[in-house]
Amino acid sequence: ARDARHQLRRRQTMVPQPDMPDPDKEEDPTTRTMTRARAIALFRWAVEQTARRGDPWADLQIHRLPARRAFRHRYDAIANTWRTDATLVKLEPAPFARGSMRKCFRLKKLSQQPNRAAFHALRWRDANNYVAKQPLGTATRGALKDDDDEWATRRDVETQTVAALLARGFDRALGPPKTVVVLDCFALEVVEDATVVTNSPGRRRRRRWMLCERFVDGGAFVKHNSNSGFVDETASRRMTPQAFSAATYWLAAGRALVCDVQGVGDLYTDPQIHSLSERFGPGDLGAKGMALFFASCDQNGNPLFDLLGIPRFRLAPRQLARRAHQDALSFGGGTVSSVLRTTTRKDLWRSAHRRCNSHDTEEDGVVAPEDAEAIERALEAADRAAARALARVHDADFFESSEAADDDDDDDAALRRALEVLAETESGPQNKDDAAPLQKKKWRFPIAQRPLAAVHAAMAELECEGYLAGGRADAVAALFHAATAAHKGSAVAAHALGRWHADVPAGALIPRFSQLKYAYPAKAGPLLVLAAQRRDPAAAFAAGVAFSVPRWGLPLDLAAADRLLAFAETYCEAASSFVASVAVGDVVSADLAATGHYHPSRVESIVADGAGGLVCSSVKKTSADADATTVVVPWSRVKPAIDDDSASTHEQRQDRSPPPEEGRLVAGSSGGDVPPLHEVLAARAELAARRSGDGRRRAAELFERAASAAAALRAPEAARVFLATASRHRSLL
Repeated sequence: ARDARHQLRRRQTMVPQPDMPDPDKEEDPTTRTMTRARAIALFRWAVEQTARRGDPWADLQIHRLPARRAFRHRYDAIANTWRTDATLVKLEPAPFARGSMRKCFRLKKLSQQPNRAAFHALRWRDANNYVAKQPLGTATRGALKDDDDEWATRRDVETQTVAALLARGFDRALGPPKTVVVLDCFALEVVEDATVVTNSPGRRRRRRWMLCERFVDGGAFVKHNSNSGFVDETASRRMTPQAFSAATYWLAAGRALVCDVQGVGDLYTDPQIHSLSERFGPGDLGAKGMALFFASCDQNGNPLFDLLGIPRFRLAPRQLARRAHQDALSFGGGTVSSVLRTTTRKDLWRSAHRRCNSHDTEEDGVVAPEDAEAIERALEAADRAAARALARVHDADFFESSEAADDDDDDDAALRRALEVLAETESGPQNKDDAAPLQKKKWRFPIAQRPLAAVHAAMAELECEGYLAGGRADAVAALFHAATAAHKGSAVAAHALGRWHADVPAGALIPRFSQLKYAYPAKAGPLLVLAAQRRDPAAAFAAGVAFSVPRWGLPLDLAAADRLLAFAETYCEAASSFVASVAVGDVVSADLAATGHYHPSRVESIVADGAGGLVCSSVKKTSADADATTVVVPWSRVKPAIDDDSASTHEQRQDRSPPPEEGRLVAGSSGGDVPPLHEVLAARAELAARRSGDGRRRAAELFERAASAAAALRAPEAARVFLATASRHRSLL
């Protein structure tokens, strides 16, 4: 259909079709009705025009190559299932193009596998043309294994299929002036008869896995945006691709955003999806990738946002002013052209690691009135949420009564529900008489607060790193987004904001040396209680200690202190079995830069910090990169690693559950690490000793448990102190 549009532009050589609508005419979205009959007619007409032109690959003689057996695997994004059928293909032996991640082959495919009687009547010359894309090997493993080949291909098919469904929902729900199409694709499993795998038991046929999509001929291939924040802002820039990317965030209920939009006209291929669960491969940067797009997209300068009713993601006034004085945002000291390539999570980690000890901030002390007003409103909203949490600290359902509790849902399940809504919209009224223009009923964008909070927290982290302002941290913008994220449901942002009010390091969300005059220590305690209500164990420990002192605006409340410390103890006990089993040489997931993002690392040594009671591990990246870094990481930022070799099939990898906070902002990024178990038990023991009755007996038991936990964490000095304290309490019974 898109090819037909390009041929229509050459009207002097084309015969006009009387019943065919003019695709070049900008239609009014308020009166346009996209029905299934119109779409089918357009595709049929496109097939007729393509057949009239002939086969562009006729000179390559692909139809004379030997046929191969293959299996086509199609992905159902709503049901999260795969369907398989058999077919025959003719594949070129050598690739015609090669990139950094895949190589491309020309391929002809029959619609279905014929029976033996009809085999001689096959018309390969008229078979459909496809482009087959096969993944390349990885740097850490060398040659690509069959299961890795399958895993990478299926992942890419899932990404493009979900993007295609979002594109159809964008056209159906919003009715843009230009129709957007993402090419449908499928995974092709080609049986290689001549190749034998030698590293497996027995002799079996090797199977090549490829992503296949229809061949697109004609027109210039244009990249409109990337997964790392690049947005085409040249004189010939298009409005529809950026509006499409922004709309997919709202259509997917904040769980996904389609980017890396590229293709011919409005026919797109090879998109990338950012998702909160980070399930779409190494190019899926999660909430940070969404923040990169919204920080660079000109939402106010794109008229399609108002025309189609697309909500605008709220940016800080400082960011809007910075954009008004720049042709494009700079990333890490570079220009927009430096981020045209695809960015992976490893690239973002390297950037964060380089800046984690940097003190470059905007310390001019000048805050514009509009910035001051926006920050004050955001802080007041966060304070109101903190006051509500403090008032309910003694409720039985305290940890389930947060405003974000209803939003605490599986992100993949929420994305599938959003896709189901789009599919129902796509299969709406089929009769032309019953189909009213969709724009007459306002499309609603149902979105929870937690996905918005995740993107605002990621935006604050990017501003703190200086990734959006030429290498210098913007404290004003970071504070605005951190306060907004705290108000909308981010536990990490509420914890970081509380630490910032208390004048202690606030981690990756707020710059270290911010000179803004908005910090009040009395507001720190309620914000820590708010973060604890949202199940942040580090904030629960800090708030529990503050209740027992008291300080940071919290009253003396031993009952509330013991309740919060008990919650922190539950979290620490869950991780104690893993901590005790770690040995030198093990591969773990570690937050190397204290940003809340975890990466595979190898334990080089284990040390004990007797002063603080923290056992830290010196970890090293397991990849073969020359810039592997060895750093000391506390136990609170080390988790079990996902062993790729333990799951040899795609189904096993799908069934394997990743660590619950893998790849997301967690407590460590707020500046407050989760304390070790023995520190939590010691704090609870000190509280018990202050109670009457059997308080000393309870304190002695807790100190003995703390000594055992300290010994398991290789902290013998702390264990001796706790045992001595337990003996002293028992002697006073």
